[in-house]
Amino acid sequence: MNVRKVNEIGGYVYIDGEFREGTLSSTAGKPSFHEGGVSRGETGTLIPLPVNSHTHVGDSFVREEPFGDIAKVVGPNGFKLRKLSEASPEEIMEGMRRSLTFMRNSGTGSFIDFRESNLAGVLMLNRVRVKGIRKVILGRAGDEKEALEVIKYADGFSFSAVSDVNLDEVMELANLVHKKGKIVAIHFSENLREDIDLVLKLKPDLLVHGIEATDGDLALINKLKIPVAVTPRSNYFFGKRPDYSNFLNNSVDLMLGTDNAMISEPDMFSEMSFLYRVQRSINRISPETILKMSIDTPYAFFRKHGINFDQSGYIFFPGVKLSAYEIITKFHTLKKSMVEITSI
Repeated sequence: MNVRKVNEIGGYVYIDGEFREGTLSSTAGKPSFHEGGVSRGETGTLIPLPVNSHTHVGDSFVREEPFGDIAKVVGPNGFKLRKLSEASPEEIMEGMRRSLTFMRNSGTGSFIDFRESNLAGVLMLNRVRVKGIRKVILGRAGDEKEALEVIKYADGFSFSAVSDVNLDEVMELANLVHKKGKIVAIHFSENLREDIDLVLKLKPDLLVHGIEATDGDLALINKLKIPVAVTPRSNYFFGKRPDYSNFLNNSVDLMLGTDNAMISEPDMFSEMSFLYRVQRSINRISPETILKMSIDTPYAFFRKHGINFDQSGYIFFPGVKLSAYEIITKFHTLKKSMVEITSI
């Protein structure tokens, strides 16, 4: 989708977790919402650009079908890391560029990436620049010296899982990252349940997966107000069939992501549609909740951690008043464009 700059646009606007009739216009170069009234320009339905809250874009170059379970495909000595070690930086960066371009063209505004390959991986993603897509890079490092270099270029750190690492070493790195005021994130309980007390020793700002977590684990996560990013299509690829309503029943703040690009294209609207359809026959998750997972919760996470991505970008569906259900189940069939609300 091409991006058009507009000064004013209105209709049915998704704002603060709900659709409201009104107009968006540029005030001091930023969009402001005015309840009611009729826009002097175009009218339709508008939603902010969603956030892909968990990606691994470094494996975008992988073309072979991955076989095996989670450990064999994405574990410490698995298929993905072997492929990354065999590939050239140019090959990896070209794959990254394809994924970033795809996200931009399919309506994603920003993404949170768990970056493998330590400092080299962070630098590669930093060098890949695609206009209109914003990166939150969470890196890795082999030791404290490398960690100090990584956090110069990254927004924080991401860890594989407590069952994959030396906990004492990871604790040292996590403490270092916290002292620098940056984000600590970790996968947890993706394949097997992991000890939540060990996970929480790292004082994580973001958790990913948690599909084997117990209700007690989720209640503790809610108490600490740590958001969890879930990736339904990737989970199903590996034969995992969780009921994601368990998170919501325990009042956990959910975010939505697409995970490894070699497994699932980084298409947020396909992820939203998949989650809705899977849950409909188990314990329904409403389309409105799924939009919140993709828009409101991740933007709140960014604000909390000082990541100042403006929200001037919207997806605009001209001349129609759409429901959340229509947007997440029929997105690819709808007429739409991306607009930036700005002074022109």
